[in-house]
Amino acid sequence: MNLVEYLAEENPEYGNLYIDSVVLSKSDCSIVVNFSSKTVFSDAQKMDIRSRIEAIIPPAFTIKQINYSKIYCDEDVALQKIREIITAKYLSLGSSLKEVSCERKGGVFLFKLRCLEYIRVYLEENSIIAEMTAELEGHFKEKFMIDVAYVDGGREEVKKAEEKAEQGPLNFRIIEVSNITPLVGKAAKGSAVYISDCESEAPRQLICGKVLGFTERKTKNEKVMVSFELEDFTGRIFCMFFPSEANYEKVRQLQDGCEVLILGDIKFDSFKNGFVCMVKSISLCELQKDFVMAERPSRPEPPNYSVVFPRKFMQSEQLDLFERGDVPIPHFFKGKKFVVFDIETTGLNYDIDRITEIGAVKIEDGIITETFSTLINPGIHIKEETVKLNGIDDELVKDCPTFEQVLPDFYKFTRGADIVAHNIEFDLKFIKYHSKKYGYYFDNCVYDTLEIAKEYLSGIGLSNYKLNTLCEYFDIDLKDHHRAWNDAMATAKLFIKLYEMREFAKNC
Repeated sequence: MNLVEYLAEENPEYGNLYIDSVVLSKSDCSIVVNFSSKTVFSDAQKMDIRSRIEAIIPPAFTIKQINYSKIYCDEDVALQKIREIITAKYLSLGSSLKEVSCERKGGVFLFKLRCLEYIRVYLEENSIIAEMTAELEGHFKEKFMIDVAYVDGGREEVKKAEEKAEQGPLNFRIIEVSNITPLVGKAAKGSAVYISDCESEAPRQLICGKVLGFTERKTKNEKVMVSFELEDFTGRIFCMFFPSEANYEKVRQLQDGCEVLILGDIKFDSFKNGFVCMVKSISLCELQKDFVMAERPSRPEPPNYSVVFPRKFMQSEQLDLFERGDVPIPHFFKGKKFVVFDIETTGLNYDIDRITEIGAVKIEDGIITETFSTLINPGIHIKEETVKLNGIDDELVKDCPTFEQVLPDFYKFTRGADIVAHNIEFDLKFIKYHSKKYGYYFDNCVYDTLEIAKEYLSGIGLSNYKLNTLCEYFDIDLKDHHRAWNDAMATAKLFIKLYEMREFAKNC
């Protein structure tokens, strides 16, 4: 007999309790009980529950606390919960779903997930539906069913993507192929992109290479799936294809070493922890014999700012900033341009989390001339622990531009400049990863004030080289630490101070 059954013997209402956890502490011999329930218990009932539990626990232990949480679930709450589960555990699934809906029928919550075919197969074959169902039922103590069905991407959407592929990539490196012979589907047109450049999801992308490890198998619903790796001169990508009965024998003509041109959808696969290609058409071809890898181009700098407009930094502010008008500009800064930046994010994982704020300061000839600052709507929920750190929550960013909208302006702001940040590896990894999908590549020279400080200040006995510690040492004002613009301005001051120190040391 478990605890709830014991309590319900005397009062059937207690049968509505669910035990979330019982925590025993050996250090002070205390017990904390965490219940959840669909009903609300009165203070008298809570006292009664406490006394009943005290009657059965060992005499050496005492009840420290009993917590109660109310369980409530309707269609909207359930829908929000499944989206949280998808975001937290199956992030790549979110971008592949075409529809998520929920309705209650006869005491059962029925979810409908509509997705592309390969996603449906993965969900079924990797027991993800069962895992999601179990988590929902454990959380809400209700009955759930999840119905997954295949939907086409939509002919208009497909047509636009195919037309875009035929026009050729705007800013990807390309591989030319010859003697194209259709094998499955219509003949592919356009230029194949480097497999190494397939670092973001993209519909109807053209890639080419040699077939490696060709295999076929049947799924649980008896559909044939063929898979292989495609290797070009720059990398490999895993490919999957679900041939129709009419195409099956044609696809079986493929052998390891075949040179092919493939039109497919590039998708991130959380199970393989990488990108895969969902094949739409296959053509035999001949690869280049004299391939030479080209440098990766970026989209051009936009002619004008459109969303975030930099602000001039006033001379009066400049005087307040340095407080010492007699310090000459270090020779290091003459004729050079730097952009010092900082970002705030939803978390620490650049491939999962998103950017919520960018702050930047431009230094020209050792003088701060412009500032760039904007909040960003990350498109995902901002966790409470992150909100406690920087104060940026969902409400604050709900009407702000997205990173895609901000990126061209930030790229323009950094052109012709070296870029600087404190612990730049973290900030730049986020910027570069999320910029690739929109075709912007940051090739600036970089400076890290963290590493510079370690080099120049190693002998003065600082406890650490965090931004706030260094600002305190140099008497640099750092208000609202962990907000991007404030940290960027403080880092710019620190950058200048460090090179003032360097130049002074050289002249001594």
